[in-house]
Amino acid sequence: MVASRYGIEGAYKHLASERDLSWRIGGTDGHDVVVKISNVSEPEGVVDMQVKALTHISERDPALPVPRVVPSLAGAAYEWIEDESGSRHMIRVLTFLSGEVMERIEEAFSARTRFHIGAMVGRLAYALRDFFHPYAGNNVHLWDTSRALALRPQMAKISDVSVRQLCEEIFDRAECFTLPQLLKTRRQVVHQDSHGGNILVDPGDSTSPVGIIDFGDMGFNSVVADIVAASETFSKFDDDPIAYLCDVTSGFDSTYPLEENEIDLIYDAMLLRLAMATVIVEAREATDESGIPHIEDASHYPRMMELLSRQGRAQAVRRLRQACRFPVYGQRSRASRT
Repeated sequence: MVASRYGIEGAYKHLASERDLSWRIGGTDGHDVVVKISNVSEPEGVVDMQVKALTHISERDPALPVPRVVPSLAGAAYEWIEDESGSRHMIRVLTFLSGEVMERIEEAFSARTRFHIGAMVGRLAYALRDFFHPYAGNNVHLWDTSRALALRPQMAKISDVSVRQLCEEIFDRAECFTLPQLLKTRRQVVHQDSHGGNILVDPGDSTSPVGIIDFGDMGFNSVVADIVAASETFSKFDDDPIAYLCDVTSGFDSTYPLEENEIDLIYDAMLLRLAMATVIVEAREATDESGIPHIEDASHYPRMMELLSRQGRAQAVRRLRQACRFPVYGQRSRASRT
């Protein structure tokens, strides 16, 4: 099928994916590609948005390491196929990015790596700042912070009472404060899934990110969503989540300057992201949907949520402002930065 439609042949290797069927093809011409077949329920708008966003990024920032769309022999960015039951699926081919998955490399859990990841994610958000697609507000999925409250009914499945209570507190605050305030930040199409499983690092230098993959969760949201997604991959040795946030945020700010209200909401948005992840994983473990391929150890979500909550908002805002060279007290003006 791939050979007839794309003229590509080679050895196949299955890749883990939550929503698609994906394979890496070791091309006989020396150029590897990734073939993705969407599930039958995937709206066409999601795939169309992804391929057009990737094209837009390549035009705005050609050096940014993201996959490139490989057109079919007919010149299409994606095509339709039918399975044995007659169900239709979309198929598309992307270039393969070399590198090691960040979350699997112990040496990659460093302040320098985090800063560079933040800088790369900032470049990506900056490249997408003038991109829009009719489906941008309709890519509904569990990890969208703007739709976090839809997860509330799943909290009852959290077995640990103290963790469940903390999640409830975070969701209550999100309803009355975090989500309304995020609506006042800059909103655009964002990747919002740049965790360590979707960041590639240089095998020879784990502090250097060399790729961002998996654009399946992209949508219209606050730019803060990109920062907290890039800050959620903690190691079992991390005990200062604010430091992690400061590293990623200052990196992001170096390539896509943040505004004060955005910096002041990062702590709240990070707590919400960790609470969402805790609810999602706990709910799935309590049902037949257990065994998420790309989440090998989810224990860090509640642990870091509890640590971050204990550190408190005041300390987090102060340190984040200092990391991005904003005044902690006094005049709230961008002109104050030096």
